[in-house]
Amino acid sequence: MFHNVKQLPIPKGPFTVGTLNFDFLDESRHSIFEFDTSSKRLIPTLFFYPGETVTGMKPNPYACDEAIQYLRKSVLNLVSNSVKHIKTSTYSNIPLTSQINKFPILFFNMGYFGYLEQNTALCSELASQGYIVISIGHPYESGALKYTDGQINHAHSTLVDEFKTTMNKEARKHFSELLKETIDDASIQSKITPFFDRFKQTHVWNDVKVWSDDTRFIANKLDELQNGTIPSPFTNRLDISRGFGITGHSYGGCTALQTLLDDERFKCGINMDAPTYGNYWDKDINKPLGIIGSYVVETLSRTPYLLNSKESYLIKIEDTQHMDYTDHIFFAQQLKYLKLIGKRDMNLVHTILCDYHKAFFDYHLLGKESKILGLSYQGVSIRQKKDE
Repeated sequence: MFHNVKQLPIPKGPFTVGTLNFDFLDESRHSIFEFDTSSKRLIPTLFFYPGETVTGMKPNPYACDEAIQYLRKSVLNLVSNSVKHIKTSTYSNIPLTSQINKFPILFFNMGYFGYLEQNTALCSELASQGYIVISIGHPYESGALKYTDGQINHAHSTLVDEFKTTMNKEARKHFSELLKETIDDASIQSKITPFFDRFKQTHVWNDVKVWSDDTRFIANKLDELQNGTIPSPFTNRLDISRGFGITGHSYGGCTALQTLLDDERFKCGINMDAPTYGNYWDKDINKPLGIIGSYVVETLSRTPYLLNSKESYLIKIEDTQHMDYTDHIFFAQQLKYLKLIGKRDMNLVHTILCDYHKAFFDYHLLGKESKILGLSYQGVSIRQKKDE
């Protein structure tokens, strides 16, 4: 009835996709939240990487049971428990491919209350094309995180309740009214400021910096993976000197832009269907930037595009909704009832996302010929700004 699939798209690149999990302890940061006064910041990560083909191995399960149960609860149990059995094309701990000497690195951040595997299809495709992609978990603000020792960290009720309170009936009405307006570039910032003002004293606004700091900390740990201080297959195989690309969905898209502003090592980034929470919202990020999403990006994400002084793209995909930019589009078509999944063909949306990501990072991170504007799909519009 809903045309859900039993297997995520098979990556099109030349490399088999391997995965590894690491937990990194940030000794310098603790007591970030008022309810967590003692523990230090332990951040789980999932690395997708180009690997060698290994016969006889079973592909990885999609996600841990705790993450799926949290997902189900968050969408009124409209998602089946069988999602945890959906087939992937990733394999744990296979050898790195010998065809690449050093790997370019991308970072991925999930949506608020999301999970590490939330965009496995996108991350797998990019890894199959030669990138290492690092998905980062954020304790207490991810739905459910499973550490390598089996411990589980859930989204904290304090933060869940605050988010629900902030996005109350009045805020949702204001949001809907904004989306109905036709707002020109000169007026967009003043028009959306009152809406964003609702969030500026909340975790939703201020913890974008926490997520950015998590991301930057993981970038720091890459030096230890590179020099072998942390044992791994990645010793001397990471192209750290090139700098990093970053992408993310929803709150993770906010994190991408905040991290670009905060850290010179991050050279370019993509925001997928995110609003503009965080202190970057009225600043020039001054780095190549892509914003791709549904109709909401014209209103909620236009200011970073307009303020940025480096090459920028604002890409809108018609007939999509917020969760089309995650793996949910493949296994949760019933979320159309909640207007979280749109009308576009799932495989076409996936192709569009993958093609724009690869073209953007190939050009802005690797220096390959730009093919971004050469991509053309029905129902996809693109605005471009050149370097000022």
